[in-house]
Amino acid sequence: MSLSTISGLSQKSVGAVAILTACACVSIANIISKDLLVPASVLPMVFVQVMASVIVVGIAAVATGRVPPRRDVVKLALPGILQPGLTYVFAFVGLSMVPVSVAGLLYASETAIIAVFAWVLLRERLTQSTLLSLGLGGIGVAFLTGAGTSEAAFSTLAVLLILAGISCAALDTIVARYLVRQSDPVTMTATSLPVAALVVALAMLVTGNQSWAFLNEPSTLAGLVISGLLLHGLATILFNFALARLEANEAAALFPTISLMTALGGVGLLGERLSLVQIMGGAAILSSSVIALWRGRHG
Repeated sequence: MSLSTISGLSQKSVGAVAILTACACVSIANIISKDLLVPASVLPMVFVQVMASVIVVGIAAVATGRVPPRRDVVKLALPGILQPGLTYVFAFVGLSMVPVSVAGLLYASETAIIAVFAWVLLRERLTQSTLLSLGLGGIGVAFLTGAGTSEAAFSTLAVLLILAGISCAALDTIVARYLVRQSDPVTMTATSLPVAALVVALAMLVTGNQSWAFLNEPSTLAGLVISGLLLHGLATILFNFALARLEANEAAALFPTISLMTALGGVGLLGERLSLVQIMGGAAILSSSVIALWRGRHG
């Protein structure tokens, strides 16, 4: 095996570890946010989360000399429209209208959407191992979130909103995969976050009166800041870092671990319980990640 091949495999392994770490950050943020977000204040709360990352990541970019050249500002800022901008505007509004299990099933479609986008836009190959990994991950999340259980009726609009958010997130992964070859992950994140904050602010203007009562609750505000830094700051930087080392569909194959980690956090920290079917789903998700990591090591 040549040195260049070994180096390539090592870069893929580093990228996979970065993705899994980012998934852990997202899961922790989801657990923290679980009892914080309320329907009347969803968009203001998301705005606070995003702004926390705007400030901290922006300071980090300036302090480390990662400010983008003026000619690249617009190009690097545009992904912020997709994620966390439109992604969380659509997804959180839709989430307030459907059962969590239904939303979880819909979220599972992101890996497949990314693989299709990568195939169409980046000409990345859909190999058998990638398809197997994606399939296992989707089945695992379906089991984990309670597929086949009876749920109350929910609106078509809610489903379309969540799918719109997922599609924006998937397209953002493709755009980031293209841009990260030309820029630094911190620079990309710091430049795109202010645009995301603007998108959320515009959404608040369009939807009318918002409740900001949570600003009077120090514990809630602290939880939003911490979860925002994990979700929109650290996780985004790690995702961008990893996408310079992995193909988009390789990264997407690891995304189902977010559901597994969130479920385990719910059991360990919130006292929730998993059924046998959900445990089987978790095993399938772990298997999908092993396959994705194996492909990263062996090409």
